[in-house]
Amino acid sequence: MTFRRREFLKSSVATVAGLGTAGKLASPSLLSAATLRDAPERIAVDPEILPLVQLLEKAASGQTLIPVAVEQLARGLPYRRLLAAVFLQQIRGGSSHDVWVIHSGHQTSLDLSQEEQLLPLMWSLWKTHADDPGILRPLNEATLPAPKMAAKAFEGAMEGNDGPAARAAIVAVGRSEGPRAAMERLWRWAAIGSGGTNIGHNIIGVANTYRVLEVIGWRYAEPALQFVVFSPNASKAESEVCQANTRRAREPAGQLRPDWGGGKSDRGAVLELLAFFREGQVAPACEWAYDRLLAGKLQASTVWDAIFLAAAELIVRYEVGSVTGRPLHSMTMSNALHYAFRAYSDAETRLRILLEAVHWGCEFYTVERSLGDLRDLRITAVPEVDSPASVTDAVDDIFGRLPPRRGRRRDRTRDDKAMELTFALARKHDHGPFFETARRLMCRKALDAHEFKFMAAVFENYEHVSPEWRPHLLAAAVHIFQGPRMEDSKGYLQAREELRRLG
Repeated sequence: MTFRRREFLKSSVATVAGLGTAGKLASPSLLSAATLRDAPERIAVDPEILPLVQLLEKAASGQTLIPVAVEQLARGLPYRRLLAAVFLQQIRGGSSHDVWVIHSGHQTSLDLSQEEQLLPLMWSLWKTHADDPGILRPLNEATLPAPKMAAKAFEGAMEGNDGPAARAAIVAVGRSEGPRAAMERLWRWAAIGSGGTNIGHNIIGVANTYRVLEVIGWRYAEPALQFVVFSPNASKAESEVCQANTRRAREPAGQLRPDWGGGKSDRGAVLELLAFFREGQVAPACEWAYDRLLAGKLQASTVWDAIFLAAAELIVRYEVGSVTGRPLHSMTMSNALHYAFRAYSDAETRLRILLEAVHWGCEFYTVERSLGDLRDLRITAVPEVDSPASVTDAVDDIFGRLPPRRGRRRDRTRDDKAMELTFALARKHDHGPFFETARRLMCRKALDAHEFKFMAAVFENYEHVSPEWRPHLLAAAVHIFQGPRMEDSKGYLQAREELRRLG
């Protein structure tokens, strides 16, 4: 059976929007993997998709994942089913970043051209580590608490930082209350446990896992629940701020104005809260936001604007050297917390999430400030340059200025000029060509999961920040994005060749 390339891509990506069918493995020559028993050292997955997961695991040991995946797609396997299998494969044998990036890649694919929509998933396959035994052991069913005790057991295990007990309890909660209810129990814990050396991984993990399950189906939730459970391990000082935010969120749940969660942003209040971040005043920032929310003087949109701007500013304040993990994670963490804020309905939990977003965003800024590596540059005062006459030429100029490889010690002069041009472009012209170029180059050049995670986060934050501040987020983003002078990744080159064979 011969597939034309455009027909193949159209059929294989249709399920991105949930339009596809379940699909089955269709390659008799590759079905030998289906006869394998579930390896005892790997966490169990839904038996119905297990043969496909094992097929990918078998291929990974021979570095042939992309060709195997493309063959299955060509034989009729829907995109969504392959996405589910890759996600579960990473849970069984990958690192946290390998799992979290599945959402970011999928989110990116939704806005790519039809010919490019499979590239992010191919990138994830390329980055799969061969023969990785995984970080989770199979669940001992005997350790599961009784259904009526599951929720209490989970809360107690999290309080006591008992990871194995928490994983067993969350599975029991999922079986008794449903997987969505089980995942939602993690929002509060992820919000309070995302600072310090964790640098946002807890909330990023919960949010990205939740979002993948919304796409592939909640029937696959049980191994994901086990993977996403974490241990807060907050320091004493951090715990004090978290405890104060917990008390604040509990007391006024019924006193907030009905529209407190949205509303129009207040520019003056945004700048006032941003000043707390710059000065490293963590506890005062939380108290300031809480007092004004409770008094009805501002709404959540103002607070989120300040959080997003602080994350953007932290990225651009390094004069020499690469962006470290904390500034980059400040953007992805704020995105995850904002998603949790939007996804949850309980007012107390939403207020707590918002206050923790202030807490950790300010904490990240404080730590980087204390290291003495930040220059005196404000994202709210990007230098003015002439607005480009041609959008296409401006986009080419912006990305063409980015270095071929971002070393650990680099001069940011070219990045700064690209930032200024981006700011001018975004203020007066259509942003579409900028987005298209950034996504296309990321698919071709990315070498690390953080690059996809950052781009998906900043582009989504752009959609939710007030229009006044959107140019500032895009201007900051070019300090992370890739330019055409960066060499194409081996994964992209392999995927391009494999996908061409389908024509």
